[in-house]
Amino acid sequence: MGNVRGNTYSRKHQHYSPDDDQFWAWSWDQMVSYDIPAMIHYVLNKTKQESLFYVGHSQGTLIAFAAFSANPEIAKRVKLFFAMGPVSTVGYIESPIKLLAYLTPEINDLFHILGIREFLPSDELIKFLGSSFCEAFTRFICADVIFVIAGYDPKQLNQTRLPVYIAHAPAGTSVQNIVHFAQMVRSGHFQRFNYGCPELNKEHYGQPTPPTYNLTKMQVPVYLYHAENDWLADPKDVQLLIKKLSNLKGSYKIPEWDHLDFIWGLNAAEQVYHPVINIMKNFIGG
Repeated sequence: MGNVRGNTYSRKHQHYSPDDDQFWAWSWDQMVSYDIPAMIHYVLNKTKQESLFYVGHSQGTLIAFAAFSANPEIAKRVKLFFAMGPVSTVGYIESPIKLLAYLTPEINDLFHILGIREFLPSDELIKFLGSSFCEAFTRFICADVIFVIAGYDPKQLNQTRLPVYIAHAPAGTSVQNIVHFAQMVRSGHFQRFNYGCPELNKEHYGQPTPPTYNLTKMQVPVYLYHAENDWLADPKDVQLLIKKLSNLKGSYKIPEWDHLDFIWGLNAAEQVYHPVINIMKNFIGG
């Protein structure tokens, strides 16, 4: 199971500690350039295989779409790509986190002044995001920012497992990563991090604006599993994604589901996991 930088389980660096600003100087762009290739090479080296199946959810699909379209050598190592709650553009996002998109410069400046580089949602932030969205939720649900951001489906959630889920999620990321997502909400584009001025962008990219990831270049065969009530992978954004995929093998919309049902849904095995395993077996002739 893959694990990207900056969360609870990935907090070591050869040169920096989590107390250093440099430790947090990244967004999902660096996951695309470094983390995805490192994970894929690690798995292939350990298993002595030449290629693998990639299953991703949410940000795990985002970084895969970018990596497989920008890095043909890595893309050749992927037999099939299964994208659950697929994210590329987020222009139609319905999550209350979209409210942060319009405050991003101020939040980024404030965190910079305070020396905060790690994004760990506070009680005040939860109250801000949840004040208009939690009337139908229990206090327990609203106490965890992941449900405020991604939605809550009581029909698909095992309530007895909530303490376990909340103990592990959200697991943390960098402020720069949150700023990157907010930039995408405002722009509606699947693009690299905007450093805020033409001079800095030119220094990093050789052009005054951040380049976009060209999804039409991705040749990896992909299956999409998307939810009808997804706040983060909105159906309208998913439709834009579908139009750009040249090797789409299947697209399955699951009625009434939301973004978290792919990982915690009571019938996730029946709706998604077993079909995915069957496709894998058929692919290898098993």
